[in-house]
Amino acid sequence: NAMGERSDVAGRDDVFHHRWGLAPSIAWGLGDRDTLTISYLHFEENNRQDTGLPFIGGHVAKVKRSNYYGLLSDRATANVDIATVRYRHEFAPGIAISNTLRYANYRYLSQVNSAQFGYLGSPGAPGASTPLDEILVGRDAPSNEGTRTNLIDQTDVTAHFTTGPVSHTLTVGTEFGRERDNIIRFFNPRGT
Repeated sequence: NAMGERSDVAGRDDVFHHRWGLAPSIAWGLGDRDTLTISYLHFEENNRQDTGLPFIGGHVAKVKRSNYYGLLSDRATANVDIATVRYRHEFAPGIAISNTLRYANYRYLSQVNSAQFGYLGSPGAPGASTPLDEILVGRDAPSNEGTRTNLIDQTDVTAHFTTGPVSHTLTVGTEFGRERDNIIRFFNPRGT
């Protein structure tokens, strides 16, 4: 399996989405009592987010819709790698045990700058009649980057049986997991 996307946003300058991914898998013993499946997913994303248009007096400012008010260095990126190994053994027809082990690594960056309007002497957005020399324009930059890793192991025993006209599936299992996050939040100059 493979996918890819390159797209822009209609009528908006400097905004784009680029994504691609691969997801190969292979299995041995399909239809046999023992089955081993190995799969992998790699996904990358590189976008420039749309920071929108400024509002003045509760309405969109009279600016070109195509204007971009972020910085050309703004990015939202993701890199994902997930590896999965699954083993299944069938003891008898309708009774099986399976074990799934998965490791996942997610790396991401969100770096965005958007214009923020205010005016001297009062909080909030300026109105249509606010003099230009009283309007302040700052940057809101709620940006961060980080890594998340997951290690999960799941074991299930499944039994299928019938009692008269009723069919049953009984599943008993355990799951153990570990998740680690390392997040860095960048300085946000909002209000300066």
